[in-house]
Amino acid sequence: MQGTVLGLVGGAIGAGAGIGLGALSLRLLDDGSSGAFWGLHLPWSVLVGVVVFATLVGTLAALLPARAATRGEVIAALRGARRPVRVRIDRPLWGSLLLGVGVVATAVAGTALATIEPADAGGSPHPLWVAAVIGIIAGPLLLQIGVIVAGHWLLTLLARALSRLGLAPRIASRDAAANPGRIVPAFAAIAAVAFLSSAALGGVAVNLGSTERSWVYQAPLGSVAMQAFLGESTGDAGPVVEAAFERAQTLLERTDPAAVGAVWLQGWPGEYDEQGRLTSPTATVVSPELHD
Repeated sequence: MQGTVLGLVGGAIGAGAGIGLGALSLRLLDDGSSGAFWGLHLPWSVLVGVVVFATLVGTLAALLPARAATRGEVIAALRGARRPVRVRIDRPLWGSLLLGVGVVATAVAGTALATIEPADAGGSPHPLWVAAVIGIIAGPLLLQIGVIVAGHWLLTLLARALSRLGLAPRIASRDAAANPGRIVPAFAAIAAVAFLSSAALGGVAVNLGSTERSWVYQAPLGSVAMQAFLGESTGDAGPVVEAAFERAQTLLERTDPAAVGAVWLQGWPGEYDEQGRLTSPTATVVSPELHD
């Protein structure tokens, strides 16, 4: 019940904080670029799913320790589990090795991705860049496996350090060191969630950055650009363009613009002849001075 309540409350607080931080970030960072979201739109079904998922995670995370606690000795746990703690010698060595390899692989791969061109002269993916992509994913995974393998040893080190801070840290750290089956999986779950969250946020940031860099601005920042696409069956484009301009001007009046202008954009497929010249260079434009 505690895990269910904590998961429900945590999910609700997280969803609310996400909405608030999203609104705040839009307020502070929205500059009209293509990398910015178009207003705050709340996917309620997704938010409800997030809260439900958090509740399930809280319930499952508390279920296994609760079942394990029913089979343990309560007095020994409250006393701080003073029985000797046995640590296998090989696990700290392998865990430390995996930890070191994971940290080094992540650092080297990140440096390589920042310095190596993705493609070689022939346009093929650079082998070192491909290896760096694999390393930036495998490094954190190896680090997490190292934490799991050497978790009991790490807990014993923490128990020695925390036992000097008071009664509560001493009881908690001793119990954790004496019962790694409950604590190490919790560490692994937290590490996995942090890894997945970092990967997701990094992927979104890379996608937004790529979109913004590849964006072709149709107008300076602080202005609004609208396009009118005319089909082949439109006929005389002049009246259509004039009507579109008047409609757009009516829509923009509420923003109190400093200036409004419209340009008939030429150069779409089918508007050039074999010599590369416009087939209708005198086509109607609303602002003739901007024709060129």
